[in-house]
Amino acid sequence: FISEPNQSNFDKALMACLPYYFPESSLSVGRELLVNIRFNYHAAVWWQKEVLDIDYCAAWIPANVPTLIIGGLSDYITPVSLFERDERFVRDNIHIETIEGAGHFPWVEAPAIVKMHVERFTKRLPAL
Repeated sequence: FISEPNQSNFDKALMACLPYYFPESSLSVGRELLVNIRFNYHAAVWWQKEVLDIDYCAAWIPANVPTLIIGGLSDYITPVSLFERDERFVRDNIHIETIEGAGHFPWVEAPAIVKMHVERFTKRLPAL
């Protein structure tokens, strides 16, 4: 894709990267999901040129805002461990939930568990 960026090569590259998005247990579900979604390869080219090489460091950590972070244990794109190991995210207002058996899309792989975490979180929010 890098040497010949076009939609066909992007689609092939995306399918080749599926194991980074989905664990083996949900790989076929992930393939079915992503093969039917059209991604504009121009956005991927922009991402590679403008964003990919940035040395990113979170500059704003919620100090008082109630925050819920949900991540799949097998997410290799945005590992939930990035938040768990970063002491800046260890605060009373931040709740981190990890879902076993899920990758980058836990709401696809475990929607009932994601719903449960969101419901628990919202019940703890102060009434407005």
